[in-house]
Amino acid sequence: MKLSVGEWVEVRNKQEILATLDEQGQLEGMPFMPEMFAYCGQRFRVYKRSHKTCDTVFPTRSRRISNAVHLETRCDGRAHGGCEARCLIFWKEAWLKPVDGNSKSAQAGPIPSKGCTEEAVERAGMPFSFANTRIGKTKFTYPEGFERFLTAYEVDDATWQDFLDYATHADSKLVRADIDQARAALSRSLKREIAGNLWGPTERYRVLVSGDPALAEAQKQFPKASDLLALNVSGEGEGSPRTPFGDPGTADR
Repeated sequence: MKLSVGEWVEVRNKQEILATLDEQGQLEGMPFMPEMFAYCGQRFRVYKRSHKTCDTVFPTRSRRISNAVHLETRCDGRAHGGCEARCLIFWKEAWLKPVDGNSKSAQAGPIPSKGCTEEAVERAGMPFSFANTRIGKTKFTYPEGFERFLTAYEVDDATWQDFLDYATHADSKLVRADIDQARAALSRSLKREIAGNLWGPTERYRVLVSGDPALAEAQKQFPKASDLLALNVSGEGEGSPRTPFGDPGTADR
């Protein structure tokens, strides 16, 4: 499906959307946020196509996005600590369906995935809102600094019990014992969001990478990739000097 600006679409129902999400509540790496459920069944015009977004970790770069659009909808922040930024929401096209026959793909169904539950989507946003709430109420700080936090900080029993209280109060359908079984993964998420709240997005990302061996290994390859991208090897014979992509060369001047 390739939606165009101005087309009318309808946000699919919860069951259809949940069927597209993986166990992390994402489709192709794009999270479906709890705030978005409120728009299910409603109709909107496509405001813009979404091709890229800012990279908050590396401000000089941007991130490409595929198969997504903006509608005339904004996040109300209820699942993110009452955030009032009113950001435009990214909608994957699989979460939408054209109406009034304004697209050849009007009958296309959502992309099937492993499936996800509404509770899992809600739970995915809880570490963020809990970190904001806890730091705001307790004035939590970490005087030793981020580098020490990264290697030494662990979510203690008192913080974990506070999180259990927060989660079950926010969503009565959640069971403490079930959340407790996921303590290791959720504790990493809590540490990540606490770092983001105290220091910012770069430190949040570093906590994320430190807890994921695959991401950490991939990060080691970034310098090699940068070296390769800085070289223009097309059309050059073996042994010929390689020039940066940014240099147009005398032939193009």
